[in-house]
Amino acid sequence: MLLRCLRRLAIVGLAFMLLVAACASESEPGAEPGAGGGPGAGSSGAIRAAHAAHSDEAPLLGVRLSHGGTAPGDDPPDVAVVAGEPLSEAEIRAVTDRLPPWSQAPDDQVEFNRPTESLPPPRTGETVQHPFPAGPDSPAPPVDPGPLEVLRVQPAGDVGIAPFVSITFNQPMVPLATLAQLDALDVPAAITPAVPGRWQWIGTRTLRFEHDPQILDRLPMATTYEVVIPAGTRSQAGKTLARDARFAFETPAPRMLDFTPQDDSLGLQPVFAAVFDQRIQPSAALEAVTLIAGGRERAIRLATDAEIEADEDVKRWIERAADGTWLAFRPVAPLDANSPVEIRVGPHVPSAEGPNTSSATSTTKGRTYGPLWIAEAGCQPTTYECYPGYGLDVRFTNNLDSRTLDPARFSITPPLADAVISVSGRWLEIRGRTAGDTVYEVVIPETLGDEFGQTLSEPQTVEFAIAPALPVLASQAGELVTIDPLSSNQTVPLMVRRWEQLRVRLYQVKSTDFGAFQGYLDDVNRHWYESNPFDPVLPEAPWPLTAEAIVNTGIDHDGLLEVLIDLSPVLRGRLGHVVAVVEGVGEYAESADRFWLDRPVVLWAQDTDIGIDLVNRWEELVVWTTDLRSGDPLAGVEVRFDGAAEAIVTDREGLVRAAVGSDAIELAVAKLGEDEALLPVYLRGERQGDRAIWYAATDRGVYRPGDTLNVKGWVRDLALSGAGGLEFLPERELISYGVYDSFGNQLDQGTIRLDELGGFDLQVD
Repeated sequence: MLLRCLRRLAIVGLAFMLLVAACASESEPGAEPGAGGGPGAGSSGAIRAAHAAHSDEAPLLGVRLSHGGTAPGDDPPDVAVVAGEPLSEAEIRAVTDRLPPWSQAPDDQVEFNRPTESLPPPRTGETVQHPFPAGPDSPAPPVDPGPLEVLRVQPAGDVGIAPFVSITFNQPMVPLATLAQLDALDVPAAITPAVPGRWQWIGTRTLRFEHDPQILDRLPMATTYEVVIPAGTRSQAGKTLARDARFAFETPAPRMLDFTPQDDSLGLQPVFAAVFDQRIQPSAALEAVTLIAGGRERAIRLATDAEIEADEDVKRWIERAADGTWLAFRPVAPLDANSPVEIRVGPHVPSAEGPNTSSATSTTKGRTYGPLWIAEAGCQPTTYECYPGYGLDVRFTNNLDSRTLDPARFSITPPLADAVISVSGRWLEIRGRTAGDTVYEVVIPETLGDEFGQTLSEPQTVEFAIAPALPVLASQAGELVTIDPLSSNQTVPLMVRRWEQLRVRLYQVKSTDFGAFQGYLDDVNRHWYESNPFDPVLPEAPWPLTAEAIVNTGIDHDGLLEVLIDLSPVLRGRLGHVVAVVEGVGEYAESADRFWLDRPVVLWAQDTDIGIDLVNRWEELVVWTTDLRSGDPLAGVEVRFDGAAEAIVTDREGLVRAAVGSDAIELAVAKLGEDEALLPVYLRGERQGDRAIWYAATDRGVYRPGDTLNVKGWVRDLALSGAGGLEFLPERELISYGVYDSFGNQLDQGTIRLDELGGFDLQVD
């Protein structure tokens, strides 16, 4: 008994030591199971391995051994390492055989005392006792969808066009199946009158009827339709329609869209053409057309193909109309000349598409041609007031026959230099260098005739009074002028008319004065547009006057003349910059609406040999400077933007690059020695990132609901952040796509992987 107690005590003590060792191991920060060094660590691993090898279950307790430590600050003692020799199997058995046999009483076993189980967490909802997912034999839970009803129908009432008929139920009417399988099912709807086409299920609840596209891409016009869904129609839920569901809609009767000719100079037996919004039968539609000429109804007939071909205007109208939608006719007998004509189309124009006829009447009025005479005369482009350079034009009552025009028989007094006479439709046109403050008398010969074979009864005289030429003073080159570097004279050209003398004021300026020049221009424009009463006197310039002169233009006519303004009194043959203010000597126009023609000229002129060009590449600016005389690149040119202190310098190719920020650049100044060149610009940097670009093509341009969209394309990576270029995306790269209709409605979306060439091929239903 004492031995048994000692054994139990030893077992309990060993278990307690193992438990303390395990807890100590868990309490060490950063320690891992089985971690440690030296022989102890290896022994721990060996112990666990042996235990696992002799047990079907994982060990419940783990033992971790490690080197012992010393108190903080003490040096660890030296440990002598003893070279041991492993025991042989016989030596091991000699030790274990000395142990007494392990014996245990049968009643020395009790059940493990497990702790009381914790309560399960509370559930917030009801537990549904059904497997998920449901098995193949599991019936769907019963749901009562209510009575079967028709939710929506389309179209309804009076409609402009009916592309299809659509019926939507409140319950599934057909099972999920392919389109081919659904086409084989019975259709619970009928349309009256019967039209060629087919019913098709689009989804399980919506039924649609489409007209045969080989005939029309819509339902026929001029028809009243009724659609019936009979009582007893059954849904997939087993519900039936309690009573017939009916709806009706009506497409419009024929309506005339265009009519030609509409003229007050019609022929006596013209070809008329009417274009409708739907197909018609010409012979039947002709019965609803009435022609009244000279106050009485006239007989009409269909025009022949040859008659239509001979009339260019009618032929052009018919070619623009849809097939079968036009009617061409003409009077059976010639009409009276110079008589009113009225054409009534309708009511009751029949359609070739349906039985309904129109209720409205379209009326077109005209007149057969009368005698040839002059309707009006004037100057183009105004046809009213005539100024030098304007054309002289005469409009007649009928279209003219160009074969009857003989310019040699015309008389123009005084003679008009370089006169050219032509006809176009009803217009007689005379072009030439007309002089101001002159009255031209034009005698038109009686041989001039119209397209109906009529001529003037006698020569006709027309007078054109040309007003005095308006003064002109303008710079064709704008507000910044560069003097021709190959010219030996330092001049700038102005276009002048009627000013015999000009007052020229010159101001010597530097490149740093350009901002003040732009401010002065703003002051001048504000003064011209805001002064009331109008005052043509300019504001004072902000620089000291350098030179002033009165220039005789030598103008003795009303024509335009190029006058050169000499800048050498300031530049004296050297490179530099000048502001010139040039005014006419005399009285200016008294109103601002005429003042724009001859207001004083304010310009900046620069004499430079530097040509400067800028190219904006989003976040980078490329500057190129060249010699204006030879075109060779200029190296070593200092370029500044908006007066900045720091300059960039061009290389031997005349090129230099600079970063562009979000602030706008409005002026570039290039300097080489004493030579400076200005270039007003407006540039702003814009950051560009890499992005994917794509090209796609479809199998056709227009799709109907239910069609399959086939799309093929390629995607590339456009690298804009670096040197730029197009790169392939990685093979099998996953891209997302969206498909939208013309109204922005999303039809589909998804993902697809690219092939080895960055291509894709997808289909969308």
